[in-house]
Amino acid sequence: MHVIIRIEMDKEKVNIGKIATLINQHNADLIAIDVIRETSKQTIRDISIKVSNEAVQIKVIDALKETEGGVHVKHISDRTFLIHLGGKVRNSA
Repeated sequence: MHVIIRIEMDKEKVNIGKIATLINQHNADLIAIDVIRETSKQTIRDISIKVSNEAVQIKVIDALKETEGGVHVKHISDRTFLIHLGGKVRNSA
C-alpha cells in the first residue's frame, strides 16, 4: 500500500533526515521525496511511503503530527485515489 503525505516543515526546527528516520522507525519504507515549494525557512514536501497495512499508515501519520515543532501534515493521498483523479475508471473488453 502506497501513501503520499504532504507535509510543511519549519527548516529551523526539523530536517528531512529526522522525518526519514521517523518513517523507518514505524516500519514503513520511504519511496520518494518531492519538493513542492521551498523558502529559506519552510518547505512543503510530498513524502511517498510504502506501508504493509492501514495500521502502519496511521502510526506514521500520527508520529508525524506529534513531531516536536516544525511539522504540519497538510494532506494524505493514496495511490489509487491519485490514479482516479480527473476521470472515471473504465474497463473495456
